[in-house]
Amino acid sequence: MGDRVAAIGRQKSKSLIGLHNFTGADLGGKFVGVSKKTWVSAYLSLPETDEIVRTFAGMGQEEQTITFQLQDEGDMPERY
Repeated sequence: MGDRVAAIGRQKSKSLIGLHNFTGADLGGKFVGVSKKTWVSAYLSLPETDEIVRTFAGMGQEEQTITFQLQDEGDMPERY
């Protein structure tokens, strides 16, 4: 998991739950006619300081806090 966080950045990683909450369907679905793949591609192209990234970071904060605490403390299970 640490490699994935490093690849896209910590702030964007924190915001992924918010992005998922906003776009809804996991795979194959569409939100306002736009596929999940398109939403994710557009999101990943944003700078970490973008207002959208900061807004999504606030959604699902409790789950993210637990995950990042486990990672920081080295207690992250191999499969989470």
